[in-house]
Amino acid sequence: MAEDAYASAIFLLLKAKVYDVAGDDFRSSVLQSIQSWIQAVPLKFLHALLVYLGDSVSCESSSSGLKSPLASQPSSFCPGIDSPSEGLVRWKLRLEYFAYETLQDLRISKLFEIIVDYPER
Repeated sequence: MAEDAYASAIFLLLKAKVYDVAGDDFRSSVLQSIQSWIQAVPLKFLHALLVYLGDSVSCESSSSGLKSPLASQPSSFCPGIDSPSEGLVRWKLRLEYFAYETLQDLRISKLFEIIVDYPER
């Protein structure tokens, strides 16, 4: 029931983080720092929330394997979490997709501004 509320808050924070990290800096890669932040902040919150709601990490969920081929290996998924639940894997994929989409939109708009502002000579 509260998923929409905390999802909206997480996505707003993620969008602000992408804009803060990427901004006008086109010379350095920002994906690694964004992915690290996703693992450090929203995924830890979501892990605690999912454990509280009963979607806890169990040996049975890890034995079936991760369903998405894009999902990380359990050992490197999130520090301190040995085997993530399926719900946490889905959240990780959603957050990474949103981060890529936000970064893409930011870069496209900045490139468009460069093209528009280029002198017509």
